[in-house]
Amino acid sequence: MSFTKMLSHSILLLACYHAASATPIVAERSMVDYPEVVPGPGLPSLASLNITSAELYEIASQHSDTASAMGNVPTTCGGELYAPYSHVDACREYLDKLGRQDCVVPDKGRQVLCIAGEAQVYAESLSGRDETAWCSNVAFGVSLIMFDCKNAEKVAGYTSALWNNNVLVRVFG
Repeated sequence: MSFTKMLSHSILLLACYHAASATPIVAERSMVDYPEVVPGPGLPSLASLNITSAELYEIASQHSDTASAMGNVPTTCGGELYAPYSHVDACREYLDKLGRQDCVVPDKGRQVLCIAGEAQVYAESLSGRDETAWCSNVAFGVSLIMFDCKNAEKVAGYTSALWNNNVLVRVFG
């Protein structure tokens, strides 16, 4: 057999090996079932952002805790049922993707901002008036709660949104 034929066969075998070894990984990945991320009333749908629940979970799983750099915002942990960390992180990722869109909080009651699986993220007005905060600033509050209030891969707590102390951000399960 000539050197060229041997090289061609080797390349073909190597390509087949890589294709065969990659197949289980792809099949395993597609079998992961992520809980649905549901935006709160009045917030954009995932479809309008051209993103899926699975993608939010995948993106969220790729970053590390970074909220400690602004740890001067007081956070209170617990007080509610704890939610799985990954579910909270998917909501945080959704709210962060909204950027400077206003997350509007009514003067009375709670405003649900995101539900993902067992996690709920909502906000309350502390001023007694309608309040707004950029959704990315609410996401920052969620990050603080995730950083300060993680308990065995579960999270629960509350803090204010970044730049608006009248918007109380809560995370629970």
